[in-house]
Amino acid sequence: MIAADHLKRIAAWARDLNEREIEVARAGIVERSFKANEFVCMRGDQFEYWTGVVSGLAKIGTISRSGKEVSITGLTAGAWFGEGSVLKNEPRRYDIVPLRDPSSHSWSARHLCGCSRTVSASTASWSRC
Repeated sequence: MIAADHLKRIAAWARDLNEREIEVARAGIVERSFKANEFVCMRGDQFEYWTGVVSGLAKIGTISRSGKEVSITGLTAGAWFGEGSVLKNEPRRYDIVPLRDPSSHSWSARHLCGCSRTVSASTASWSRC
């Protein structure tokens, strides 16, 4: 289990959690490392967790109908993604590929309820963009 202070460093959303929620989050964190150009997830994958980039640089992208690679955005340390797919129980709409050798943390959706206010705030701010 990762330390509470480490969780707060790698996940801005964790800084607003109470002690009980921190413990639930710590219990649900799984750390995996991915090498550059190794798929973290592919379009169509179904996940029950959201994922964050701890270090390095990753790319959200897809392949167009004409077969061209399309980069949607880059993800740097501190970026978390995939909560929309989890909340809507739908497959991922994009591929995630590290461009450098990052570490990636996954957080189980079973523990999402304690942090729903943070996820709601995040998605609300994105919808204003």
